[in-house]
Amino acid sequence: MARKTFQYEGISPDGRAVSGIVRARDAEEAAYRLRRRLLSLSRLSERESGILSRELLPGKTDEKELALVCRQFAILLRSGMPIVRAAELVGEQTGDRQLKRILTAVGEDVAAGYPVADSFARRGPRLPGTFVETIRAGEESGALELSFERLAEYFGKRSDLQKKLVSALIYPAFVLLVALVVIGVIMLRAVPAFVEAFAAMDVELPLPTRAVIALSGFLRRYTLPILLLLLLLAGAVRLWAATDRGKMTLAELRLRLPLIGKLQYMSSATEFASTLSTMLSAGVPTIRSLTITGRALSNYAMGRSVLNMAEAVEGGFSMGEAMRRENRFPRLLREMTSMGEESGSLEETLRVVAEYYDSQVSTLSARLVSLFEPVMICLLAVFVTMILLAVYLPMFQMYNGVL
Repeated sequence: MARKTFQYEGISPDGRAVSGIVRARDAEEAAYRLRRRLLSLSRLSERESGILSRELLPGKTDEKELALVCRQFAILLRSGMPIVRAAELVGEQTGDRQLKRILTAVGEDVAAGYPVADSFARRGPRLPGTFVETIRAGEESGALELSFERLAEYFGKRSDLQKKLVSALIYPAFVLLVALVVIGVIMLRAVPAFVEAFAAMDVELPLPTRAVIALSGFLRRYTLPILLLLLLLAGAVRLWAATDRGKMTLAELRLRLPLIGKLQYMSSATEFASTLSTMLSAGVPTIRSLTITGRALSNYAMGRSVLNMAEAVEGGFSMGEAMRRENRFPRLLREMTSMGEESGSLEETLRVVAEYYDSQVSTLSARLVSLFEPVMICLLAVFVTMILLAVYLPMFQMYNGVL
């Protein structure tokens, strides 16, 4: 349901007359939210959306830059600076053009009386839900600077986690790419040169040599069709991956891969614990926190499990029971979540669990890189050995025939 804009007037808790704008689904929700912030509400009327009717910059925001922006907001707000002036200063300091334009627009909106969270939601439609909802909770509770501090820590850790995952995968991908280039050069350039030499020898070629020559000839003859087929296949996979079924299948496949699957499980556990802890600490309701957490996870299958958990909790299950019903997350995370929920310290428990799995991701990433290097060297050695045998076996036969 789309949110509506309401103009209000009332008395603040310190006795001042205040007025402004609030966005809510209906007048009842708007009045409920305002009565939590005001001593009394004297007037509430719906108005047409003005400034907030424009949406800016649908591109994805860099989490490292977002963490820096949140840290700057927290410092400025803690020093007593008004949110409008803070938005202007932070916008001037950030090097991200998207964030700069969003913050400039948010400053204008807030100066006109719009809530901070609603302005961020409209001005940055691709900003993470974690960001917007945590700000909304902090704004309603009067602890906006604390919300920005939590977000700075949260996005900083998410950025570090992504760096660990990329560093664990980029080196193997680079080595694999180099290996494919070397193999292609050998098969398309080096082997044909030996074919001409073998033809001049007029000897019967052994099976390994004939196999390599046949493979080289096939690749040379159908190079363009093979490339076109690969491009079409990549496009088809990309279109399929955009569907719910494709996303789920690929996500589950990544979870089943050796080593990489375990790394995916660990990183998803870190994301779940860190995101949920941040949302609950900010005062966001449990079901809403689970929903946003499910959408924030990078692995689609794990995210769907969290969304199923949100439905189960809404249906009356405890979070620990809902997590056991899904049975997708690591056992330690399930048990610690249940324990934290029963003891009333779920936020702190999840924070500790997030730190534990973050250290596990670091260890596993380093192990993955160290294991991949010797595996690739062995595979390349096997291929080079096959090429050498294919090339030298005819020469050995010819030499034995001469003797």
